[in-house]
Amino acid sequence: MHDYYYTWDEDAATARMVDKFERYYRLNMFAFVGYVYSMVIDDCLLKPLSEAIFLEKIVDALSRDTVSQIVGQSDAEARMRQGYKGEIRNIDTSLARLSPFWRSDS
Repeated sequence: MHDYYYTWDEDAATARMVDKFERYYRLNMFAFVGYVYSMVIDDCLLKPLSEAIFLEKIVDALSRDTVSQIVGQSDAEARMRQGYKGEIRNIDTSLARLSPFWRSDS
């Protein structure tokens, strides 16, 4: 009959093997997480992005009315723009009238 007793060398060898396996699994865990991150970024973020950005082929497929609605301005925006242009003219006129009264501190 064979009695099997651990010796110090067998304990050390076992500890080394356990340590190597732990390192191996830790390294593979990081690699796995990296691969999962890569797949998530590619599938969940980048693929939908190509459909969300106005690419040339997407704009070409749109009708002229749709494009003008997207990039055009509404009547209210056009009125506001004209109002702002009038205010700018008034401010420029006021500045021109006040310019003789400016002091030059230089």
